[in-house]
Amino acid sequence: MNKLKEKVVVVTGTSSGIGNSTAQMLQQQGCIVCGLTRNAQREFELACDVSDRNRVQMCVEEIVARYGHIDCVVNNVGMGISGAIEYESEENIKKMLDVNLAGTINVIQCTLPYVKKTQGRYINIGSVAGELTIAFQTMYSVAKAGILALSEGLAMELKPFGVKVCCLQFGDIKTPFTAHRNKSFEGDDTQYNGRIARSVSRMERDETNGYSVEFASGQVVKLLKKTKLPVKYTAGAKYKFLLWLSRALPYSLVQKILYSMYAS
Repeated sequence: MNKLKEKVVVVTGTSSGIGNSTAQMLQQQGCIVCGLTRNAQREFELACDVSDRNRVQMCVEEIVARYGHIDCVVNNVGMGISGAIEYESEENIKKMLDVNLAGTINVIQCTLPYVKKTQGRYINIGSVAGELTIAFQTMYSVAKAGILALSEGLAMELKPFGVKVCCLQFGDIKTPFTAHRNKSFEGDDTQYNGRIARSVSRMERDETNGYSVEFASGQVVKLLKKTKLPVKYTAGAKYKFLLWLSRALPYSLVQKILYSMYAS
């Protein structure tokens, strides 16, 4: 029995990467996929900047008018910035938090009256970086830590309504996200002695050697099919082990390891 057949699933950020792959995989499962993306080009996509609350509400109302209900939401859309916090522009920080965190909240708030009616579920895409902060990508870690906290709180609030929430945490995934990261090297020559460039280079090397988008979207589909949905799920054995190890080791040692990997 296909649990997902004819389910109406809203997926954000479907233009490329994990969102695009997830949309395709869900359609293969018989889902009615409604993609929210800034660059809508396909029939199932609606043009939407998730940081624009009014536009999100309009898109949600259009989906409900067309299909009558919403069963699941996959909050995938996101952007990245890197650089020293000291020099990061207010504009870049605001834009990233507006898209990654506030945008997710917008989608949740606008869809929730309908998801409660279907006792549906939310998959919010987080990151291992939300638990293990990466230097010179600190604001991204802040946003993903917020997604985890949001998911945990939301799961408790919505439990009596039968709505399930999961923060799906990925490690390195090979996607266009790497090329689209807004990188700043300001202060690297004068203050940080090349550490920013070295950190970004290591991050990008890890990402380009990461799991495939098909692996990532497969994890989304697997979770949507689960009867019992965990509030937090880390994808990939090595990342499960990494987080387990980070809790088993002394905090000071974990910080030293992260410093040597991404901050030295």
